[in-house]
Amino acid sequence: MTKPTVSLLASVHPLWREEVLTRLRAVRPELVVVRHELATIDVDGCVHRTVARPATEDVALAVGERCCLSCLLRDDTLALLSELAEEPGPLDVLVVLPVAVEPVTVAVTLGAFEDITLDTIVVAIDAQRIEDDLVDGAPLDEPGVAHDDPRSHAEVMIRQLRHADLVIHTPVDERGSALLEALSPRADLVPATTSAQRWLGRRRHRHDELLDELQSAAPRTCRNVDRAGVRTGRWFRRRPLHPGRLLDTLEDGSLLGVVRAHGCVWVATRPKTVLELEVGFDGCELAAVDAWLTATPDVDPARVPPGRRTAAEARWHPYYGDRVQELVVVTLDRDLEDVVRILDDCLLTDRELAEGEQGWLSWPDPFATWLGAEAAFLGSTADGPHIDEEAS
Repeated sequence: MTKPTVSLLASVHPLWREEVLTRLRAVRPELVVVRHELATIDVDGCVHRTVARPATEDVALAVGERCCLSCLLRDDTLALLSELAEEPGPLDVLVVLPVAVEPVTVAVTLGAFEDITLDTIVVAIDAQRIEDDLVDGAPLDEPGVAHDDPRSHAEVMIRQLRHADLVIHTPVDERGSALLEALSPRADLVPATTSAQRWLGRRRHRHDELLDELQSAAPRTCRNVDRAGVRTGRWFRRRPLHPGRLLDTLEDGSLLGVVRAHGCVWVATRPKTVLELEVGFDGCELAAVDAWLTATPDVDPARVPPGRRTAAEARWHPYYGDRVQELVVVTLDRDLEDVVRILDDCLLTDRELAEGEQGWLSWPDPFATWLGAEAAFLGSTADGPHIDEEAS
């Protein structure tokens, strides 16, 4: 029995993804390539999974009317890797993801499987198109993807870059290079001319750090970029956000045009819940992620991921506990200080802060309709509800 080493290849630029794959196969012919073809859904109602070795295997997976494609692909990939783990000798596997399937969802599933080693999340980017992709707001367009998929092309690309361990990109100018650095906080940026022998199989993935980020919604890191019109900054505050002013800001579009703002926030009327805020050129999203540790004092410490516990201890406050506002902001030809001012205006004033939690809980909660009840315990809002505000 072997322990397959698995890497993921994702891209919103299919032609460049195929070019990267061709180069990989040229130098690593022994690589086992797994892919799922969504275009066949409209032909025979199935996703076709192929496994390319010296010979190619094809398996048709039936797609139900209300099927979750990400779930189908994750489960099938895991089952296939379990079969491959039974084979003798070392095995390197590359899972090529459709545009519609975000690598982080697959990585979380595979990382929990003890019989494989998750090596690298690779994102292939046609860097000459990155600025146009960010600002055009085009909907996700891929054969087989549901027409009601709310995600935009830019949204998927930004999430791919955020979770990438390695970005392999086409030649890029100074502005594109600055955007790649700002949007890929932990990734090694590798030019297309670099041989695959130098970057595949280098164990870049840090799964515990990824899980800590997902549970706390806190940004993993922030590169300091200030050139070619691109600026990055970190907004860190302790006092809570006012629910009404936050909703007004999300709805009036004053944050739209920001390339990216992402991280964890907390709202006065929901003091137990970690909320994840994501703002982009074409819209914003607010989602319930988990409970704050300060709201769950009786939790078994063994249930708290070590990375999250360490981060909470480092920023613990006698009054607020681990509750913070922490966003990484990326702007393009926009005043970063103006964005900070808009965010600061959403915080409670001194008079509002003086009312305390009991007073805040008596205020109207405009998010209750979308986000439901408060987080009651760790993990209680996993895969929970969210709200979207899209640009009109």
